[in-house]
Amino acid sequence: MHSCEYCKNLFESKRADKRRRFCSNTCRGKSCYGSNHYNWRGGSISSEGYRKVSLYQFPEKYHELLKPMATSVKHRNYILEHRAVMAIHLNRALLPSETVHHKNGDKLYNKMENLELFVTSHGVGVKASDLNCPHCGKQYA
Repeated sequence: MHSCEYCKNLFESKRADKRRRFCSNTCRGKSCYGSNHYNWRGGSISSEGYRKVSLYQFPEKYHELLKPMATSVKHRNYILEHRAVMAIHLNRALLPSETVHHKNGDKLYNKMENLELFVTSHGVGVKASDLNCPHCGKQYA
């Protein structure tokens, strides 16, 4: 019996000459994501001043939350970092109509204290914190 390097489940290797490291091809594939990939270069791509990061840079529990927000086919596993930080904070995926504003104007400073959610575009947009739910009266963000 051997222990899978990714999921730590026990499995039996049928090959006597070589020791298998993973219990399945799924675990083998998942072990190569993000910083474990041989060609990992930090997971960020600067695009129009914003930082895109690999979806797999975040803990696995957030992957399903962030997957719908991932960008185009070419960079299907990348997401704008400031949108990901806001989505994790709200515990939901952001709508395409929602934007995230950097309060101090630094597009690379993506801490929660520097971000605010806008319901529409920045220019004439309305901050989500200025709106109240008509049903319960709570603020949106």
